Amino acid sequence: MDQKSLDEWEKKYRINSIRQMFRSESAEKEAIITENKLMEFENAAEFMLATLNTKREIQIGDTIIWYNEGIKHYVPGKDENLLSRIKENTLFSTLKGEYSIGTLEERKPNKQGRIIMSATNGSLDARWQSGPFTMYKNGQPWGVRKFVHELYVTTQTMGCFPGGCNTQSTIYLRVKAEYRDSRGNWPNAGDARSVFINVSSIGPEYLSSGSLIAPYYAGNTFIYNSYVTTNNLVFGLAVGYGPTYSGYSPQWSVDVSGYIYQNFNGDLLSNAWNNEAYPLW
Repeated sequence: MDQKSLDEWEKKYRINSIRQMFRSESAEKEAIITENKLMEFENAAEFMLATLNTKREIQIGDTIIWYNEGIKHYVPGKDENLLSRIKENTLFSTLKGEYSIGTLEERKPNKQGRIIMSATNGSLDARWQSGPFTMYKNGQPWGVRKFVHELYVTTQTMGCFPGGCNTQSTIYLRVKAEYRDSRGNWPNAGDARSVFINVSSIGPEYLSSGSLIAPYYAGNTFIYNSYVTTNNLVFGLAVGYGPTYSGYSPQWSVDVSGYIYQNFNGDLLSNAWNNEAYPLW
């Protein structure tokens, strides 16, 4: 994510971020960094620094998430009293997950931090999966589940001409929970679960005829919310347009970063999944 996009993010959500503090020339800068133990985030990705305030907190929906020494503590209902108790004694924390911070070079699978994905209709990238695991309900085993985070593409023609067709392509993020049925298939689980999502899609490019013509720049997307759901969650990341010539295949070039947290309500916290990477795709 470039600096301009991060500036827009901070302005949009009015976040007094760790990123701003690290860039500050304030006389109190060093004291604030020391008091709030911010050096832990010295090597964190810029997007992460832009979303956390100087208390190491982020709010998604009505849930506050506090980052402390490798553990994320989730505080529903914007319960400031509970948050204060957790900060005094983390034993009060019952909903939590792990995080780790490495250098930017360690976290990116390639120098550009982007993937090239086929944009033919129905294309799918389901590289992120957690499980299978045994879900528990009221302390009892409740079948086998798994979480899946994937990108998929729909592409349609908008009229053809000699040698090709004009196309419209949409790329989506889908957040799923599935169960293993008696036939070994994986339909939607249908169990209530909590989902926290904080994801950015920066500078997606629709390459309607591969590298033959200039890409269509689809604009940035930020997803920042919490949900309790029994269904798949689907988010449109970008829409692109362009001619697809015969003999050429359309593609998407994307950079999707951030984290997605899922946990079945009432299930073991050890089954919760905090899927965080910069980039995810």
